Parts: sequence; C-alpha cells; structure tokens
Amino acid sequence: MKILYRLANKLYRRFSQDNIRPNETQCCHYSNTDCNKSGKPDEIVKFLIHRLYPGRQDLGRYDISCPGGGWISMGGNKDSPVFKVHWADGSDYPATIEYRAHSY
Repeated sequence: MKILYRLANKLYRRFSQDNIRPNETQCCHYSNTDCNKSGKPDEIVKFLIHRLYPGRQDLGRYDISCPGGGWISMGGNKDSPVFKVHWADGSDYPATIEYRAHSY
C-alpha cells in the first residue's frame, strides 16, 4: 500500500509511505506541517491510499479524509477493503472515502 498526502485537488508528495504491510503502521504527527498545513489535530486532511496486491496487482486508489490527529485503519480482504477512520480520542470519524480507478 502506498499513502500520499493530498490537499484540495493537488497531490503533495511531502508525506509518502511505500510498502506498508499487514500489521505495520506509519505516522506523520499532526503538528508536522508537511502532513497537516495548520498543525492542529482537528484539521481535516486527505490521503491517497494506493492498494497493491503482491505481484504489484493494482487494486485501486482511494481518497480518504481524516482528522490530522486521528488515524486510518484498513482491513477486509483483496476484493472488499474496509477503511475505518478515527478522531484522536478513538471515536469514529465519518470519513469521505472516494474510489479512484485512474492513475494520478
């Protein structure tokens, strides 16, 4: 899986993590303005998640909104991914998740 930070309709590669495997985590602290322009935990940021299956099979890209102090977790399986987004306190965040079939 590859994660890139997005703001509005511009793609920024300031925060990019490649090859995040099952049970691994990656973080960019909300106070880091490379990840969160305002540096505030309640600022809503967007991430592009690119799912690649072993052998580099492209499973699609997703734009996901998330509070700067929160996190995104992914589960499910190859055919039915499940994304959960949380506020910093662990409560559910009603994320906007958009599937993108084309490349950026």
